[in-house]
Amino acid sequence: MKVEYRDKTRLKKVGKKIQKANFTSMEHAAATLRKIAINSIRRGTMKDNIKQHAKAGKSPKTWKFTRYRLKKDILYSVRTNYFTGRTEGIVYARPEKAVYRMHEEGGSQTVTKTILESSYRNRRSRDGSNYTYKPLSERSKKERSKIIKYYKKMRNRLRKRKISFRATYPARPFLEPALKKIIPRLPKIWKTIINKEIRNL
Repeated sequence: MKVEYRDKTRLKKVGKKIQKANFTSMEHAAATLRKIAINSIRRGTMKDNIKQHAKAGKSPKTWKFTRYRLKKDILYSVRTNYFTGRTEGIVYARPEKAVYRMHEEGGSQTVTKTILESSYRNRRSRDGSNYTYKPLSERSKKERSKIIKYYKKMRNRLRKRKISFRATYPARPFLEPALKKIIPRLPKIWKTIINKEIRNL
């Protein structure tokens, strides 16, 4: 005679512990991947008022005038898929900003930029007359006053105008290299956390 006994209550506990360990290990892996990606991005510098971009194939740079937004826009989330029961982790740069995909994969896109310009037209085009250059020192006091007032108004009255142009980005990946670095560490992360949860049964 053969008797078989199963402690279903304990099996449920083990299942819950494993599910919890999967979630914790995935969260830890996603957070680590995010940190590696952020650390690979350097702050950009200027030389002769020209931005010094990263070389093709290297991680892109982030800039002070954007408040180093790229580092802040790398996020992660972990969830359990209720259809498959699997735990899924996602690390991403904000998807609504297409420029990050351009950096990761390379390509081109239409960019819209806002510029400031004077609302005044050039005096020559406005008056329709032919001017010859004459230093202020050779002009009358009344002329000098008019010219100074005109350019003062021109400096103070600026308007915004949007311009669009096609920008091409060489591939400067930052998420894929981070993933390649962390892949060998994933089994160890999962093993450490699963052992910790099982010991607490």
